[in-house]
Amino acid sequence: SDPQLTVVVEGTEIKVTGGGSNYSLPSQSPDEFPDVQKVEGASYLQIAAGLFGELVKRTVFATDNESSRYALGGILLETEGDNLIAVGTDGRRLAKMQGPVEISGDVQLGQSSTIVPTRSMNLIARALGEPDSTVQIDALASSPPAQTTSILS
Repeated sequence: SDPQLTVVVEGTEIKVTGGGSNYSLPSQSPDEFPDVQKVEGASYLQIAAGLFGELVKRTVFATDNESSRYALGGILLETEGDNLIAVGTDGRRLAKMQGPVEISGDVQLGQSSTIVPTRSMNLIARALGEPDSTVQIDALASSPPAQTTSILS
């Protein structure tokens, strides 16, 4: 309830002071975290952040966090035409949602079925900015059967 707060970062400590308040919060060095990647290739998907958040919200509940089966512990992302399809299942429930997406270059998610782990999708959904901003999805090929997906906003 202080009218003015001062925030100062000193090493790995954040000091917040106000009229009658004085707090020290521990933090970590930003050098310990990787830089956010930029989409470098000419092939990527672009979707509104609000729509992507809804895709996650409406499919992630049906995934299985306890299973050791990879396919049940994530959300399947595929393209069909100019739509991005997200599917989550735990073997008993099935949730599917799709929405329009802009495709740049030669994206072939539908042919190689990309599964993004549930925890990663939840973290990405929480980190999304304004609903009107855009999210870029870049599927990077790796050794079979895995595939790496970078989701950048």
